[in-house]
Amino acid sequence: MFIETNMLYYRAMRHARLLLPGAAALFFIASTMPSSALAGLNPDSRVQMGLDAREDVQETANDADDDDREWRRSRSLGGEAEDDLTIPILIGVEVNDLVDTWGDARSNGRTHEGIDIMAPRGSLIVSPTNAVVAKIGTYGLGGKYVYTNNPGGERFYFAHLDGYADGLREGQRLNRGDLIGYVGNTGNAAGGPTHLHFTIYKRGAHNPYPRLTRTFNTRDRVEALSSQLTMVENAPDRLALAQTYVSRYGNVFREAQADRVRLPALVTLLMDSSTVRVATGRTSGTVSPHFTRDLELGDTGSDVTVLQEFLITTATGDAALSLQRTGATGYFGPLTERALAEYQHAADISPAIGYLGPLTRAHIQTG
Repeated sequence: MFIETNMLYYRAMRHARLLLPGAAALFFIASTMPSSALAGLNPDSRVQMGLDAREDVQETANDADDDDREWRRSRSLGGEAEDDLTIPILIGVEVNDLVDTWGDARSNGRTHEGIDIMAPRGSLIVSPTNAVVAKIGTYGLGGKYVYTNNPGGERFYFAHLDGYADGLREGQRLNRGDLIGYVGNTGNAAGGPTHLHFTIYKRGAHNPYPRLTRTFNTRDRVEALSSQLTMVENAPDRLALAQTYVSRYGNVFREAQADRVRLPALVTLLMDSSTVRVATGRTSGTVSPHFTRDLELGDTGSDVTVLQEFLITTATGDAALSLQRTGATGYFGPLTERALAEYQHAADISPAIGYLGPLTRAHIQTG
């Protein structure tokens, strides 16, 4: 009778969780469960069912609130699941590079439920659809992983990450192409080749291989990289990231230029630079672009943006520090003029009046 009573209420709990929010389900079960059945439960069972103490019920209620919020955010995605998905590696993997590893033998008699997308360490993992971040964590098999809720009630699983996108958080809305993390080999992939494990879930696991039929085009890739640059608030870090992108993805930017796709101002100037020097570390760096005109108070343009980035990076005085707080705007205002005058004074360029003429341009270019 004890076993039958337990089974009855475990089944009741299961159905109540399906029909009611998490906390309401527990209160329903607690209010209807006979005291004799409660007394017969061991402490572990009581804790498992959320009936051991009010704290457990409250914790479940909080979790239910989180689940409800996540559910509402996911519902807002709308639409049907996409039949043709974009490969969730922004750059470097083409459709012909994919190998269907679904069902391959794994340790302990398991079979592989997903596809392994081979890519160099640090390759950019991005969302192939609009999505909501459902779960971020680490565990033995998958290492660093991310789950996202996607249109059509699907959930995508990204595993073996080397790291996560800065600021990524559960509940965050993602647009197609937004950064999730970086390819690695964490978890049970440690010591092996770097890759992304990718699975689609909806009432069980599904093989994504047949649906991965597209790649991000050049415009998509540039927009995604541009978005990452704009999210970096610290100017030296933004400059260092731009230099990394130009070095690593120069072919993408050149294709974009050929297709007349607009590049970020900083990338454009770096692409046109005759010399680029990067100091190691996250807080310092120098760039030596080739300016094609003199600049003065009132000028605007991408070359003004790069001049401001340069002045912020060199940080030769108070005006440069103030400019860092303002950010590179592309407008040559009084603050930029004062910061340039500080640089000229520190470099012993006369007159130090905040005018970018041939002498200052040559000094910046030669470093």
